[in-house]
Amino acid sequence: METFVPNAYPKARRSSHIDEYKSEKQGVVSVPDPYNWLEKSSDETTAWINSQEKYTREFLDQNRFRQQLEDEFKANTNYAKFSAPSLKGDGKWYWSYNSGLQAQAVIYRSLSEKLPDFTKETGVGGEIFFDPNLLTEDGTASLTTSSFSQCGKYWAYGVSLSGSDFFTIYVRPTDKPFREENGKKPSLEEGRLDDILRYVKFSGVTWTHDSKGFFYQRFPTREFHGSVTDDIAGTETDSDQNAMLYYHHLGTSQDEDVLIIKDPENPTYMWGTGISEVDGRFLELDIRKDTSRVNQTTPETANTD
Repeated sequence: METFVPNAYPKARRSSHIDEYKSEKQGVVSVPDPYNWLEKSSDETTAWINSQEKYTREFLDQNRFRQQLEDEFKANTNYAKFSAPSLKGDGKWYWSYNSGLQAQAVIYRSLSEKLPDFTKETGVGGEIFFDPNLLTEDGTASLTTSSFSQCGKYWAYGVSLSGSDFFTIYVRPTDKPFREENGKKPSLEEGRLDDILRYVKFSGVTWTHDSKGFFYQRFPTREFHGSVTDDIAGTETDSDQNAMLYYHHLGTSQDEDVLIIKDPENPTYMWGTGISEVDGRFLELDIRKDTSRVNQTTPETANTD
């Protein structure tokens, strides 16, 4: 174990970079930004991050109570966790369950239209529908969003790698569960449809009432994108702008998806969606600017023909 040297913080280079902003009262305002080089991925940025991590690790390793703290954290989180069951279009009830220390919660479903009586069940009840812990060996792949079609025959789900904000959407028929069978792990492609939608971020999945497809938000493709290049997934630091709302028709490629809206004049806008509940004729558009809490909802006709 390396010896920790107090106050020996890794040095961060200061550049002469200056940002200029236009002010209505002050005209052009110059603001020094000596650390702007850290905003971009580079060998220098990576080396600086690694030195920070090394310094932090050396500090934490000095704590003789680390193992005790780890044991206490585990003991206080090692209990069964359920979500509320939800009835879907296939007539089955679905819920998530974590036995205590599982990396990812597992999605279960009922065996029939009847909700299991959990007060009498000796186990979890029902059967495993989807086990995210089988997506990767280290359990760091996670479900970021999911949505069942109105008819209950399809389930769209987003998979993120290594904590990345970006994820990829896949579609699985609900009669094709993803789980171990007789001790054999399934392949990632087993049972799912060919639909693969990439470059998705900060998005839900909104199905049309006819279950022919759904709306989702994606960002423009860029080199070394986290959802495509697995080795950098979860390490992205570049900001993404110009979000676009698309409609995807089941059984088609992402290249064929229909662009619903984009707004180049407002590159920080992001799009949320809903479908009018009674007739499904209208798309409810939720416009968000960055992380602002001010929203604008606009109804549009959801014609997918």
